[in-house]
Amino acid sequence: MSIIKYCIAALATVSCMVATAQGGIVEREYWLDNNTVQSQSLGASPTTLDISSLPAGLHWFTMRVKDGEGMWSPTLTKAFIIPNELDNSTATSIRGGEYWLDENFANRQSIGATPVTLDISSLSAGLHWFTMRVTDDLGFWSPALTRAFIIPNQKDLSTATSIERREVWFDNNVAERQTIGVAPVMLDISSLSAGLHSLTMRVQDDLGYWSSSVAKYFIIPEATMEEDSVELVRYCYWIDDDVANLVVCDLPVCGKVVAGVIDVDIATLTSGQHTISWIVGDSKSVWGFFTGEVNTMSFFNSRGDVNMDQMIDINDVTLLISVVLGSIDEEYDAVAADCNVASGDSLVDINDVTALIHYVLTGHWE
Repeated sequence: MSIIKYCIAALATVSCMVATAQGGIVEREYWLDNNTVQSQSLGASPTTLDISSLPAGLHWFTMRVKDGEGMWSPTLTKAFIIPNELDNSTATSIRGGEYWLDENFANRQSIGATPVTLDISSLSAGLHWFTMRVTDDLGFWSPALTRAFIIPNQKDLSTATSIERREVWFDNNVAERQTIGVAPVMLDISSLSAGLHSLTMRVQDDLGYWSSSVAKYFIIPEATMEEDSVELVRYCYWIDDDVANLVVCDLPVCGKVVAGVIDVDIATLTSGQHTISWIVGDSKSVWGFFTGEVNTMSFFNSRGDVNMDQMIDINDVTLLISVVLGSIDEEYDAVAADCNVASGDSLVDINDVTALIHYVLTGHWE
């Protein structure tokens, strides 16, 4: 408090010095916190002001002086702060606390200093928030601490014992699905047009739960096609049931019976297990007339599987770096392991390492 008094006195001294040039100071006037009604007059000499009655906080000191000719100077205003008195007491124990759930502060609950078990049986399944604060023996509250927790959905531990019914639909037309029993049945496809179709089915167990749907593709050939008048001239294929992006290619040799290799570009495929499905088309623009079905085969895209464990991960990157640096076992066959993972050259070098690291981090080849 004494420091603040001296500071105000110093301000008064400065004001006196400013007004000296006008023939000397004959009177000073000051007020606190813009309270001009209770302004106080002082003499020309410096004075210590009593501010002991002011509360703690921010305050304003304003002053002006009058010279020997009766002229007042402009007012000078300065801010000062009276701090709170420090409480040097030390808390020794936690007296209690309170908590609330999901930011519902209005319904907070008080608890004692000993651990308690909270009843959350009325809360719904899902994400919730628990917030708590404690108070000490001096009556001060701690900051609030919030933690999230999840109430899971109740699991049905019953075990299904049988299939109750099945549902089937054609060509993704779920709105016209048919319900059938558990026994095998013959499905009527006479209304379907010639060409590629899909059959989707799901089953329901005795607990009322539905299985995931399973789809299969089939071909309905042209009914009036004469086999002797056509030849196989093209084929189409798709990867992993991606029928929307099927690829159509011409056969290198046409005829009733053809044999050859399907040329498939797998450079952009993710490494791992895939399926390829294909059908052949004839000179009458009919697909699958001779076979009436879709051919499907599984294959493994080994690009990047340097250690040949059918997984593409950091272990393959480590091994490929060793191959490039020449620090690998002489018995290791880099050609069989498909170390040349980067497209555009036939060398196993840093470009292959960069391409493999990019795939491990992003899941796709550049």
